[in-house]
Amino acid sequence: MNPAGIRKVPSAAEWCGWILAAFAVRLLYGWIVQPYLEGPFGWSGDDGYDEIARLWLDGRGYVRWPGGPPTLERLPLYPLFLAGLFRLGGGAGGMLAATAQALLSSVTLLPLGALASRLGGLRSCRVALVLAMLHPIGILYNFRYMTEPLHSFLVLACLWWLLRWIEEGGWLRATLAGVTFGAVVLTRSALLPLAPWIAVAAVLARTRTLAGAGRAGRRSIPAQGVLALVACAVVLLPWLARARHLGGGLISSGSAAAWYHGLDVSRAAWNGGSMGEVDRASDQTLDAVLRIALPELKPADPRWEIERDALTRRLALDRFLAEPWLRLAEMGRNLTLSWYLTYTPHATVLAALFQVPLMIAMAVVLRRRGWRWPPGWWPALVLLAGQVLLQAAVYPHFRF
Repeated sequence: MNPAGIRKVPSAAEWCGWILAAFAVRLLYGWIVQPYLEGPFGWSGDDGYDEIARLWLDGRGYVRWPGGPPTLERLPLYPLFLAGLFRLGGGAGGMLAATAQALLSSVTLLPLGALASRLGGLRSCRVALVLAMLHPIGILYNFRYMTEPLHSFLVLACLWWLLRWIEEGGWLRATLAGVTFGAVVLTRSALLPLAPWIAVAAVLARTRTLAGAGRAGRRSIPAQGVLALVACAVVLLPWLARARHLGGGLISSGSAAAWYHGLDVSRAAWNGGSMGEVDRASDQTLDAVLRIALPELKPADPRWEIERDALTRRLALDRFLAEPWLRLAEMGRNLTLSWYLTYTPHATVLAALFQVPLMIAMAVVLRRRGWRWPPGWWPALVLLAGQVLLQAAVYPHFRF
């Protein structure tokens, strides 16, 4: 029996049609359009995830380069995802990974459409599916070794189970919400500080849903909320234990460098500079500063990442506090520009041509219809708004 408030969704045949159409669009771009624009097919090793996966498969450990120390700088879920595809595909592992990411991006339409149908009905669901099928981010990053396809799927799956628990309750739904959130954090760690707030918001929303059910009906809600947090912790535990064994931070040592570079990139975007050039120059400057400040450590030293992260975090904080009001103004600007800002002017223009009219049209339609955010969906708003705010604070780029 469907709980009250669940809207009609497409039939199974229609779902399959949407997924196949999205898959075809992604393959068309990946195998025909992208090679025409960028030359023969070949991935560029973005962010080093593929190298970690291959080295791990070769039995050299979870390292960033052959003979390197164990790394905490790249979270494990995406490299392990790639490693499985590389092993399955053998010599064609790269092509299999690209195809699998395109398929995963297409399957992401399922939780997205289901969420849209609960918010606005079947028409809203179909509009959301069309936009997701054609969205540049949903197409471009399937053919790079980047976390977007996996991360997007996991975020929407987490939202789906979280909202299902709020509406319907149940120990299994609470567990699945926690497990998927843990998987989200093992792909990108920025959302980890939001876990307690999301859990509290979800418990309050679930309690409000059962406002008329009496005390007995609400008795298990806090315990189920705790179960979700425990499930999340269990997923994270192996990585956290490894990080503690290596003497590192809680999750990832890459966030501090991103913040440091992001301060320069924000200033460049503010002044109309080339974000790509500024990012590379910022990386070189930081590397020079760290080598002077940590002369006894080399990149091959297991402590290099850990000490570098701690010092980089202090440097970034000092730079922020030196101009706090200007930095806060840049963050406010980033909230507007991060939806379409990228490294090159032509890509920024193309993204803006898609995003800006869409956001304006959405705001106009919602205002005319007097739409209000559903009370039970506040945890979803905490998760989504938290990710946007953190990105605006750390590094403005539309891929995030």
